[in-house]
Amino acid sequence: MTPEQEVNDAAEKANKLSQDVHELSKKVREFERKVKKQKRRERIMLFVSVLIGVIVGKILIHFGWLPTF
Repeated sequence: MTPEQEVNDAAEKANKLSQDVHELSKKVREFERKVKKQKRRERIMLFVSVLIGVIVGKILIHFGWLPTF
């Protein structure tokens, strides 16, 4: 193998690795975005469920169905 062929092969391998790294970094960014959305969704659901619980509790206390101490 001539030195030029070795250089060309090395350049092709480097180019392929660079493309692989680019693809993987895109996948990582997409996954991070999904995780961020999921965490936000979970926080919103927790807030809504606590809010509903407080409202229901206030209604039950108001009508005397939930004793207060």
